[in-house]
Amino acid sequence: MAQEKKRRGRRAHLDDFQKTATGDYIYTGQLHPFKPGAFTRRQALLRLWLAASGLAAVLVAAGCIPVAGMRNTFYVILPYAASLLAAASVVWLMCRLTAGGDPLRDYVYAATVAQFRLRGTVTAVLCAVALAGEGLCLALNGPEDTLAGSVVFLLCEAAGLALSLVWRSVAVKLDW
Repeated sequence: MAQEKKRRGRRAHLDDFQKTATGDYIYTGQLHPFKPGAFTRRQALLRLWLAASGLAAVLVAAGCIPVAGMRNTFYVILPYAASLLAAASVVWLMCRLTAGGDPLRDYVYAATVAQFRLRGTVTAVLCAVALAGEGLCLALNGPEDTLAGSVVFLLCEAAGLALSLVWRSVAVKLDW
């Protein structure tokens, strides 16, 4: 019988499933158990979920505020939209991490735990760029008629930056 060729790319993890005599499939690949340190897995997930959901909430709230920079200024709108997508990516990562259970399968580990540092950093940088863009817009054009909205927007973006940094710092300290 010819040996099956190894898969590459997105479906490579399917090679880690073996068919049993009863016709079921079992996972035979590498597992990554959570190693409790300062937090148990439940405590770690709770802290990560609080930071990730807070991050998403303040960025959505920032988008609902009518400010001058969000009307037609590309250097505010594009970083804001990108930071919102990055926050959605963090929430998706958290959903997948939570559903992955303990121990994590290797392909779930690669899509979640291995991405902590990158996704946290990208989200923080994009929040900082959106914050700086709105600050620049205010410096160049003034607040127009939306001073209170501009202040709330800046506070929301600053909170998003802080929460993304908190999420990243908690996430990278965890050991799987």
